[in-house]
Amino acid sequence: MNETLRNEVAAFRFGLIAQIVQRQLQPGERYALLREIAKQRYTIPGSEKNTVSIRSLERYLQAYEKDGFEGLKPQVREKKGSLRNQDPEVLNRAIELRKELPSRSVEQVIRILELEEMVPFGVLKPRTLSRYFQ
Repeated sequence: MNETLRNEVAAFRFGLIAQIVQRQLQPGERYALLREIAKQRYTIPGSEKNTVSIRSLERYLQAYEKDGFEGLKPQVREKKGSLRNQDPEVLNRAIELRKELPSRSVEQVIRILELEEMVPFGVLKPRTLSRYFQ
C-alpha cells in the first residue's frame, strides 16, 4: 500500500470519527452516534466494502486518541511467506528438482533442499513454494 492511499484511508477514517472527537459526549450519546455512522454506506478508499462496523469505528477512535492522525493510517505490513528474501539459487534448484520429477510434491522438494543444506529446516513453507511454482 503506497503512502498516498494510506493518507486517503486515514483521512476517510478521521472523517468518520471527527464529529465524535470534536465534541464531549456522554457514553450513551457516543454509542448512538457510532450507530448512526455505521448505518450509512460509504465509498471506502482501497476497499470494496461500503459499510463500517461500530467496532471498527471504536478502533479508529482508540487509535486516534493514542497516536493522532498517524494512528488512523493502515499499518505497512511486511509480506510473510514472500520469496523475495529467498536466494535465487535455492529457487532455481527447486525448479530443477520439480522438472527432474514432475510428480515430486512440494514437501519433497523442500525436504531435498533442506537435506542439501540449501535452506535451514522449517524455513521454506510448502504454501509459499507452491505459489512460486504456480
